[in-house]
Amino acid sequence: MTAMGFSPHGHTLATSYSRSGVRIWDPRTGAQLRLLSESPDGFDRIHSVAFNRDGRTLATGGDGKVIRLWDPDAGTLRRQFTGHTGTIDSVAFSPDGQTLAIGTYAEARVSDARTGKGLTGLPGATGPVAFSPDGNTLATGDAEGRVLIWDPPTGRRPRHRLKTGKPSHISALAITPDGRTIAAAANTFAEDGKVFAHVWDTHAGKRHHRLTGHTDNISALAFSPDGRVLASGDISGTVIVWDTRTGEQLLILTKQSEKVQAVVFSPDGGILAVDGYNLAVGCFDGSVRIWAVRAR
Repeated sequence: MTAMGFSPHGHTLATSYSRSGVRIWDPRTGAQLRLLSESPDGFDRIHSVAFNRDGRTLATGGDGKVIRLWDPDAGTLRRQFTGHTGTIDSVAFSPDGQTLAIGTYAEARVSDARTGKGLTGLPGATGPVAFSPDGNTLATGDAEGRVLIWDPPTGRRPRHRLKTGKPSHISALAITPDGRTIAAAANTFAEDGKVFAHVWDTHAGKRHHRLTGHTDNISALAFSPDGRVLASGDISGTVIVWDTRTGEQLLILTKQSEKVQAVVFSPDGGILAVDGYNLAVGCFDGSVRIWAVRAR
């Protein structure tokens, strides 16, 4: 499994593994609903999937350096945008669906979601990318282990540069649904072998927590729908669930089979979990596990 994302209503889950296309699932039953592929042989490995706000469009990007926009209900390709210079590691819709943030290992930019035309260059930025729900904040990484907070309309210079530690590319990024908090991790180890996830105030740029618990590089981050819980997954297959108010570890999931490629919370806690959250964990071997995480 190389990419994964819930639709906004939580009734479908999009996943991609290797070159087998993008699969649309019913998370309640585990049934595959559709396979999105432009040919019987599939296409290049997909690294990122993103639904727009109404769930009627799915964007994908990967090794082929192409952004594709799909109708996930009909299973058809609407349009595609070429001309990108590198593997697309991350893609995100703005809340109004009018723009796409696109991140590669070398750069990040904002493009028109209808035409694919580049609107704003983000100097020094690299993937991953994430919009705040109000659309007023765009977060990216850079090659120095920093999170850059941008005002999407201008893109002239970052509002904040949030440091994670030693210079390294940002490996994972997430913003809470209220847009007030951001979490990130970089592919770097502390001298004692520990790996940190960092949590900041998006507007003030003040760090709330430095979360310690992983012993391998963190590859995925996701906030719960209410922002009270953060899930982090690493390349050893461990997932840790954190209380974002205190920085306390709530749960450790160690039964993943391989490297965690993605962690995502369902927008609707009532699909599988009662009085809690639904956390989907996708691993490199193609497996996806959905956990019911109880709230406190």
